[in-house]
Amino acid sequence: MDNLFVIKIIDGESFEALAKRYNLTVDILKKFNPHINDTMEEGDRIIIPFEALAIHVVQPLENLKIIANRYNVTIEKIKQDNDITDIFIGQQLIIKN
Repeated sequence: MDNLFVIKIIDGESFEALAKRYNLTVDILKKFNPHINDTMEEGDRIIIPFEALAIHVVQPLENLKIIANRYNVTIEKIKQDNDITDIFIGQQLIIKN
């Protein structure tokens, strides 16, 4: 797994939740993130193996810039990967690097 990307942690996330979201094991996430203890802090940066895809559910007050920044991808990449021009609350977006 040579290709990696980085996401920023938001309040309340855990290794277990991230593993489920990216279809990985907790052990793999911890292997790539020895700098993070079990109690993640909002704003921590977590390394995710490239092969992982995220499904992001758009939350109230989110916009494409916020989502792109969180997953360290461009707005245009999100639009292209999801064939969209705009987003709405509850929409599921595929996020890939």
